[in-house]
Amino acid sequence: MIYFEGLYSIIECTYIKDSIGNKSGECDIFVNPASPYYIAGKLVIINRPDYSSESLKILVQNSNRIISRVIIPPGFPEISFQPYILRVDMDIMWNGREYRKNEFKVDELLDSGWWDFSMESYTLYFPKIYTPGIQVKDPPGNLTALGYASQQVGINVREDTIFTNLDLVKCKKLGWEGLTYL
Repeated sequence: MIYFEGLYSIIECTYIKDSIGNKSGECDIFVNPASPYYIAGKLVIINRPDYSSESLKILVQNSNRIISRVIIPPGFPEISFQPYILRVDMDIMWNGREYRKNEFKVDELLDSGWWDFSMESYTLYFPKIYTPGIQVKDPPGNLTALGYASQQVGINVREDTIFTNLDLVKCKKLGWEGLTYL
């Protein structure tokens, strides 16, 4: 079970198809933990490129198994790099909203007013983000959590894949045959 700590944990929940909970003692997976001091012997997933190196050091010292979806600073050979693999994820759907601001403010987007999560169906309803400054890729081009969710709602963060225009596929305006191999 994934510990609920906001949008990043929900995106990971939909990706690995695991349940989510709000009691840390019952959870065995933590995503970008805000307070790494008390996490020991757990699985930790990092899916944002701006996660603190100091927090990574603490997590490593506490004998956690760490997976990173994005490239992290050098000096952490014990962290396993496992980027997002694109596929059609029916658990992330477009909510009909568009985030169009001159400047991207991650705290504003993380506010649940922009997205919604159904605990019954484990479906994330996410906006299309058309704003400069959003971290959708790390420097080598691997998707961040926000990049993975954006690709799922039809923002073609990556064009070098058959998994584009996924909003049209999911609402059946473009059939599965629209996914053609390059």
